Formats: sequence, C-alpha cells, structure tokens
Amino acid sequence: MTNNLLPKIVIVVVTVVACYAALQFLDKSPPATVDIDENTMSIEIEGVPLGLDVLKKAHSQVVDSRVFRFDPVAIVRMRPNLDRAQKWEEHPDGKVTLRTNNLGLRSNEPTGEPKGRRILMLGDSHMHGFVNDDECLHELLEAHLEEHYGEEFEVLNAGTGGTGPYEYARTLDTLLYLEPEAVVVMMYTGNDFRDVLNLHDYAKFGKPRTLSGEAADLNREIRETWSHRQGMGQGLHQAMLLKQHPEAEKDAVEATLRQFERIKARCEEEGLPLVTIVLPTKIGVDDYTEDERLPKEKVLEPVKLTFEEYGVTRRMGKSVVDGLVARGITVIDPYETFLAVPEPLYWLRDQHLAVRGHALLADILTPVVVEALDAAR
Repeated sequence: MTNNLLPKIVIVVVTVVACYAALQFLDKSPPATVDIDENTMSIEIEGVPLGLDVLKKAHSQVVDSRVFRFDPVAIVRMRPNLDRAQKWEEHPDGKVTLRTNNLGLRSNEPTGEPKGRRILMLGDSHMHGFVNDDECLHELLEAHLEEHYGEEFEVLNAGTGGTGPYEYARTLDTLLYLEPEAVVVMMYTGNDFRDVLNLHDYAKFGKPRTLSGEAADLNREIRETWSHRQGMGQGLHQAMLLKQHPEAEKDAVEATLRQFERIKARCEEEGLPLVTIVLPTKIGVDDYTEDERLPKEKVLEPVKLTFEEYGVTRRMGKSVVDGLVARGITVIDPYETFLAVPEPLYWLRDQHLAVRGHALLADILTPVVVEALDAAR
C-alpha cells in the first residue's frame, strides 16, 4: 500500500511546488494586456496631471500605431511580438530585422522566469537599435558579461523609439518586477532634449514650444524634399528649435536631470547600481559621407545652421554629464572616443547607431557595468 502511494504523493508535492513558483512570478508580473481608459489615464509631469488627450498630441506617433502603444505608467512602450524586416542598403545584409518579445522588449525570445543574471536597459530608438538582434548593444553586452563572469546573463532591452527621460524613469517603474541586478539608461543628445521639452511644456504652459516663421517653413520643405530628411529627427530639428527658443536650453537640461534623479532614487530603493550613457550625434562625431566626404558645415546649410549653432547639442549633453557626476551617478560620455574613430559609427540614412557604433559602445560599456556589479556584491 505504502509503495503504491509514494509515487502519487511525490507527484502531488512536485505539482504544488511548481504551481507556487509560477504564482510567485505571476504575482510580480503586469497584466498581459493593458486596456487604456481615455477618461481616466493620467500621467503626472512636473506635478501636473496630463490626460490621454494631451499625451496623444505629445506622442502623435503612437496614435493608431502598429509599433507603439500607450502605457498607463510608462507613457509609451513597444508593442509585443513585433517581427519587422526592413530593407537597409547600408547594412551588409541589405536589411535589418527588428523584433520584440512577449513583453515588448527587443528580443526574439520570450521573457519569463530568469535565465541568468539580469541587466535592464532603458533608452530610445538608439537603445532599441536599428541593427539585427545579435549586433545590438544589449546582446553584445550580454555576450561580454557571460565571457567575463563565466555565467549566464539576460540583458533586457526596453528601448522605445520617440521617448525621452520622462518615459525612461516611468518605464523603470513598470519593469522592476523583473528583478534586474543593474540598470543602464542611455539618453541621446540629438532629440531627448526636444522630447523632454515636449512634455515639460505641456505641463508648464499647456502647449509645446515650436518652430515658427521661416524656420517652420524650412522644416516642412526639408522633410518633404531633402535626401537626409530622416536625420531631421536625430538632431537637426532640435537644434533649430533651440536656436529659435534659446531659453529652452536651461529648462531641458534641468528637466532631464530631475528625471535622472528620480531614476537614481528608484535604483537606490531597490539596491541596484545605475550606469548612464550620454550618446552624441552623428553630425557631432562622424564625418558625414555620401558619395564623397562632405564637411559637416555643408550638411547644416539646408537648415541654415552653423556648426557653432548646432553645437548646442554637445553643450547641453556636457551639462547633463557634469550634472550626473555632481549627483554621484555613474556616466559614460563616449564623445571623445567616438570622435577619434575614422569610420562612421552611425547610419547615413537616418543617423541611428550603426553596427560599428553598437560594437564600440558595448566595448566601452562592459567594464563599467562589471565594476558596478562587483561593487554591488
């Protein structure tokens, strides 16, 4: 009798333990789908609640998008289970494939129970990556860490295009249940200041500062006709905006640093080391090439900017770097390293980090993350 009961008891015990473990993970997980109630969704920015009607204006790219979705905490996230192959002549394969998993993270594998030590990465489309999975910063960092430590890592890439520091801080809140051991946040100096100003201005003034007059006409014309119009969103539009609204420079830097203070505080609550990256722009560090090498000043001529005027991007980036250091936040400023590399690190077509840029940044980032992980133990 005892011999017949023993296998059944073992099966029951194993089943109970497995169910308990699954429930423990599910208890910390967000809902599989997020239903947005337009009447109740509200995000507090600078102490002012902004409803979905305002967020739709601030993030018009999300409305009716098959790529992005609104989130009641993070504001904007990538949709899950995307699989997009896009022709890309500059890539050796002639195309890039962009995938997200069940949680909307940049991966071709689902995220569930941990497969190894986890690192969480936050940022915009430069973090999300316009390269293939195995060429992207998160997978390169993962491989470097596994080689260094001899154990398995899982680097989670929550990069979301069209977002900035307000969204990074709030995305962190939505993903801490995944229990990372460290957090990496990358801001892109070419448009994150514009992105932070957008929400900041809706909160403070009820509307964003925009281009007007000749600058607005020029912006429309270039977006319709210029061969490099995709680069407008990667730095040129922001520089034009700050030229017309120089008072916005201080607002943008201060708002950005406040969000990093929020991120730091959240990481400290969880006992997580924080590493930040302040990414420069293509025009700032690359020789701009097409059929032949062009001086940077020639690229700026169509938008009527001098290189000195475009330099506001670097100046503000340096202000953020200095501000992060002053706040005791680990920061990587790859500007000088990128500047010294003779080959292009960004795509010509749209000025996102190219394969070489991701590889170099992974080489720079890895020892900093290793030092942070070791110090935290």
